[in-house]
Amino acid sequence: MDFSAYRTFDDEFRAKYADLLESRPFAAMLIEKQLRNYESGAAAIAGANIRKLTRSNYGRQFRAQLAFRLGGLLSRESEPRYYLKLERFDTFKSNLSSPLAGLGMKPLREVGAGLMPEMRVLHQLATLGGAFRTFMRTAEAEGIEKAVANQRLVNRLDKQARENFALVKAMIEKQRLQLFIADGDTLPFSRMICAAAKELAVPYVVIAHGYIQSPRLVGIAPIYGDYLVTWTEQQAADLRQALREEEKAKVLCFGYPKDTYRSDVTGNQALIVWHPLHDGDLALQVEEIRGIMAALQAAGYDSRLRLHPRDTKACALRGFFSDTGIEVSKDPLADDLEKSALVIGSRSSVLVEAAMSGKRVFQLAAYSTTPLECVAPIELGHSFEASLNINQQHGTWRPFDYEAFLNFLQRIRPSYQ
Repeated sequence: MDFSAYRTFDDEFRAKYADLLESRPFAAMLIEKQLRNYESGAAAIAGANIRKLTRSNYGRQFRAQLAFRLGGLLSRESEPRYYLKLERFDTFKSNLSSPLAGLGMKPLREVGAGLMPEMRVLHQLATLGGAFRTFMRTAEAEGIEKAVANQRLVNRLDKQARENFALVKAMIEKQRLQLFIADGDTLPFSRMICAAAKELAVPYVVIAHGYIQSPRLVGIAPIYGDYLVTWTEQQAADLRQALREEEKAKVLCFGYPKDTYRSDVTGNQALIVWHPLHDGDLALQVEEIRGIMAALQAAGYDSRLRLHPRDTKACALRGFFSDTGIEVSKDPLADDLEKSALVIGSRSSVLVEAAMSGKRVFQLAAYSTTPLECVAPIELGHSFEASLNINQQHGTWRPFDYEAFLNFLQRIRPSYQ
């Protein structure tokens, strides 16, 4: 994929927000992701994320502070730990747990009893205090550009974020964290944790959370972690071509890290996967989806729609779709893919996941400006049914090489013995 737009976008972004990035770096850690969304033209995504970040979480913050302070009364962790936060990488996480234990490390608890699991405490520490939510509420009411221009607001946020950064560093040291493996480094909490880890010389490895599709690499670059692991060699090569020289060596690939699903499914079940519906006009997209369903029905397929996991209006949308005749799946992704003989959609990593499993997968030609490896473009029209039956030539990909990845982790992990 062509990521050449990234460098120009990044240069313009750095120039426009130079004062924030250079003079208030701690505030920038917490708000840069949404600023980049906004500047890239993804205002709907930025707005939806800002609305989520305005929600009160006083109770969680209180429990996090209490857990942190009580933890300070206890002795330092005797065994080194690792942080493993990956959503929808169940097999990957399971395959890593035993080898990481073999390296003498215990996991930081993600769930469990007590006031709050350590991982959630660490996340909450990054945004303690009211300054972050005050900023986001202002951004929601007045726009994020006006919020950034409010010097008093940003100064207050920077001061609070600096204090939170010290707490995050202290917890990393207290928990004896020696390795971070995460599905991102740009969200407010992950950006701060990543920066604290860097100061403490603790390696932070990002596994790309999806198949990278943003031409401006929002949510992917700059790479704040020490390394970024992509799903395919082609993505790694495309990224290296677009990134700044000092970041190219950070990009690695060990093979495809996600699960694969049955490819020998017979029958007439088709799965439609879509980009977040709140990115555009809902009514127009519903009509587009209806058109796809009608074309599939004419070709002899039953179909159901799977909403994008980032779609913040999922509950409301299900209610909306109940009156349209469009069936919306509520099943886990694995179930949807296991029983689907065919997958079709717009822009979604699920298309790549299905293709990597050897399924018949199609991307609507109108969206192929962001082409996906191993996915065939298709157009609605007289040739639609015939195109569905063409034998696809899937590209080559390799399974994830766990041995090579673990050897890599051993090399980069500092020696504390």
